[in-house]
Amino acid sequence: TGALAEVSCEALSVPFWRPVWIRRGSVLQMGQVIEGARVYLCVQGGIVTPTVMGGQGTDLRNRFGGHAGRALKAGDTLVVGPQPNRYPRLHAGLQCSPAGFASPPWQVSMWRDSGMPADRPLRLLAGPQQSGLGRQGLESLHSAQFLVLPQSDRQALRLQGVALKARYDRQPSAGVCFGVLQLPPDGHPILLLGDHQTTGGYPVIGVTASVERTRLAQLKPGDSVRFVPCGQDEAHRLLQERERRLMTIRRELAQRAECG
Repeated sequence: TGALAEVSCEALSVPFWRPVWIRRGSVLQMGQVIEGARVYLCVQGGIVTPTVMGGQGTDLRNRFGGHAGRALKAGDTLVVGPQPNRYPRLHAGLQCSPAGFASPPWQVSMWRDSGMPADRPLRLLAGPQQSGLGRQGLESLHSAQFLVLPQSDRQALRLQGVALKARYDRQPSAGVCFGVLQLPPDGHPILLLGDHQTTGGYPVIGVTASVERTRLAQLKPGDSVRFVPCGQDEAHRLLQERERRLMTIRRELAQRAECG
């Protein structure tokens, strides 16, 4: 799932968003990413790693969690968790399929969350220090196009475009969250992601709506970003609509599990 990419197994193209039976000894290859930034490989039983601070991911910057606290390299071996036989009909169908792919009834509609990053601007709520931009700065924020720089990572996206001029009084550091748009002294915004720090001293000129998080995770260096004003009521409505769509998918999968 996730970003659209070229994925193959034993010279056969692997379809996205459906179960795939990978036979023992087979090689799964992930090639060029066509759209988006991150591909997610979901394995039945999960990948067994130590639980650190309630999570099993890897913090590359601080070198802990996941697999030895680092990125994977050639020769690493990952352990897969228990394999419950919850879907006997699905398993039987996959093993009988020449390619090992699930039939269309088991395919989940591609989750695009109302479009990939290039399709539309990001919805931005006003931040506590947005007034320091002034009228001209605010117009520039909502009309300019920003470029995601190579210095970006899971902590934050560094953006470059028109330098935003703002006036701010000296202020103490404050708590930050996923989606915060900070403005450093150079005028080029920083957009915080999942591995963001807990506090920050730069002025917060905006916060992207929570519904945009999946799109933020798929932005990569070279992508362009635009922002459009969004009110709190609209942000709540969009998040509720997405949750309703997710609930529909969960119900469909639960029904298939009962039949399988």
